[in-house]
Amino acid sequence: MYRCVEPVDWLPYIRRMVEAAEKSQEHVRGATEAEFVVGAVVYDAALMQLVVIAEAASRVPPSARDELGAVPWSDIRAVRNRIAHNYEGLDEESIWHTVTVKVPQLIEVLHGILTEHGEA
Repeated sequence: MYRCVEPVDWLPYIRRMVEAAEKSQEHVRGATEAEFVVGAVVYDAALMQLVVIAEAASRVPPSARDELGAVPWSDIRAVRNRIAHNYEGLDEESIWHTVTVKVPQLIEVLHGILTEHGEA
């Protein structure tokens, strides 16, 4: 699956992505979409974790990203760029979908990578 022949010095970044993704889930746990959209603290906290995921992802070397094709690298970067450069125009429903649907899928993929490398 995710066998890597070069040193896996990028695993700390994968772990950091998992930590931030799991924090985003903690922030929205028990919230409805309506509460998320109007609850600035929860919304902002979730946005910050999406940025942290993307920043950690950007530190994974291209050779590893190529090997780890199940991770949606370009989507992660796109979300970060939308947050960083278009905050006023963010679509809250899209962010909700990202946090409640896409991030749990990402967590599953990242846990698989860590397991493959004896890190789980």
